[in-house]
Amino acid sequence: MKASPTDNRHLQWTLMRLQQLEVTNQKPAAIQILPNNLECNSINYT
Repeated sequence: MKASPTDNRHLQWTLMRLQQLEVTNQKPAAIQILPNNLECNSINYT
């Protein structure tokens, strides 16, 4: 089954959306779990 350009765009959008959710979900968790560990927090922010 060959994916159409529309399917590819939708997949790319879904991946982008998941990455955004991952980033927004990770940042508060990293701050809560490691409030004093700047090195670990900076890794999560990059």
